[in-house]
Amino acid sequence: MRPPSLLTLLLLAASALPADSFTPIFGSPEPAVATTLDTVYGAGGYTRVSDDLDQFWQGDAILSVVAISSYAGATQAFGLCQICDGSDDTLFAPSITADGISMQPLTAFAQSTLSLGPGLFRFFNDPSGVAQVGRVYSDPTLNPLQGDHMVTFSINGQPNVYALAFEDWLFTSDPESDRDYNDLVVQVSFLRNDIQTTPEPASALLLGGGLLLIARLARRRQAS
Repeated sequence: MRPPSLLTLLLLAASALPADSFTPIFGSPEPAVATTLDTVYGAGGYTRVSDDLDQFWQGDAILSVVAISSYAGATQAFGLCQICDGSDDTLFAPSITADGISMQPLTAFAQSTLSLGPGLFRFFNDPSGVAQVGRVYSDPTLNPLQGDHMVTFSINGQPNVYALAFEDWLFTSDPESDRDYNDLVVQVSFLRNDIQTTPEPASALLLGGGLLLIARLARRRQAS
């Protein structure tokens, strides 16, 4: 049997990746998340990241986090975790007051530096003070009904800088879940000493494994 060509293997590796998908952002009477982003970064100053690529992140990371805006009925807590059972939370401090203020310079809001050891991690938003609201994660499998509660935007011209926008109401039949993703917006900048790190979604890990397999098969063909 003739071995597969390198091009065939590359196509197979690419076909194993999921197609880009984008969770719909609904409108509401409140200012749209796009309005906030346009004011802070300028119209066209950011690009939506596929929701297939923002669920898991990786790195021995130091993150600079700035709260941009919050349109919510509860104080917002933001953080990241690896196990995500409440035992390894790394929290933004102080909590972000739900003051309904948006479109201010980034320096007008609290800033925090978070650090985490190597390995995959997830972001989370944990509103407090409202019984119907619970913690939601960037990983939909950890959320009620596996809803996608976080959408991500990369900031043009600023490598490894992202705006994360959360919908804090649980995805239920409750009409309060307006899914406008403006309940909490934060900017995260990935830094590791003097080296910037990048998010490493599960699909990128799959591609990396496929490329390793391709390299091994290519070496085996050369040896034969």
